[in-house]
Amino acid sequence: MPDCVLSAFQDGLQKYSSNPTMSYESDPIFGKHQVRNKERVAAFLNVGINNICLTDNTTMGLSMTLMGLNFRRNDKVATTDHEHIAIRSPLRVLKVKGRNRD
Repeated sequence: MPDCVLSAFQDGLQKYSSNPTMSYESDPIFGKHQVRNKERVAAFLNVGINNICLTDNTTMGLSMTLMGLNFRRNDKVATTDHEHIAIRSPLRVLKVKGRNRD
C-alpha cells in the first residue's frame, strides 16, 4: 500500500474513532449525508424536506412511527403471533404507558 494511502487511512481512522457519533451522523466525508439524501427524496416526491424522515433501518422506522402516533386510552391495535419485535416492543411500551395513565 502506498504511504499516502496508508497515511490517509490512518488519519481517517483517527478522526472517526475520536468521535464516532459525529462522524457517522454529520461528517462530510464519513457521514450518512442525510440532509442531502432528504433533499433528493423530497425533490423526487415533490414534497418539503421536513416531510421526509430517513431512518437507519426498518426497526427504527417502525418504532419511530408507532411511538409518534397519538393513541388514545381505548384504541386497539391488531397484531398477529408472527409480528417482528420491532412492532411488538414499541406497542408493549405504549401499552404500559397507557396503564400508567389510569
